[in-house]
Amino acid sequence: MSKNRPLPPAQVERRYKIEFWASMVLYAIVLFGSRELLKLRLELPSAARIAIALAPVVPIMLVLWSFFRHITSVDELQRRIHTESLAIAAGGTAFFGLTYTFLGNSGFPPLPAWWAWVSVFFIWGIASRILRRRYR
Repeated sequence: MSKNRPLPPAQVERRYKIEFWASMVLYAIVLFGSRELLKLRLELPSAARIAIALAPVVPIMLVLWSFFRHITSVDELQRRIHTESLAIAAGGTAFFGLTYTFLGNSGFPPLPAWWAWVSVFFIWGIASRILRRRYR
């Protein structure tokens, strides 16, 4: 198809799901592989250990690329839904993080940094479903 002709919505969704899930499967494989390699405590130069530790970032970049590619391929209404959902997710994650920081002052254990990634995508998913219903 020509770059000037948009894909049909069903084809955009199918392409996104394939790209997203392929990237997530690759992420899981690389994540567990790198963790297992690091557990072996091999005598590796620190640069190699850093490269192994950062290896899961590459598939995550593919996940983000598939998401941004999807956003640029959908119609204006879907873009609005995604933009509003991401704004809600960013605000919800910031609110949760700030609230948990205050709870940390009372003895709650610190959260690992990856919770923010999970929180943004979890809230975005819920918000986008609610907003899709709202705009029907």
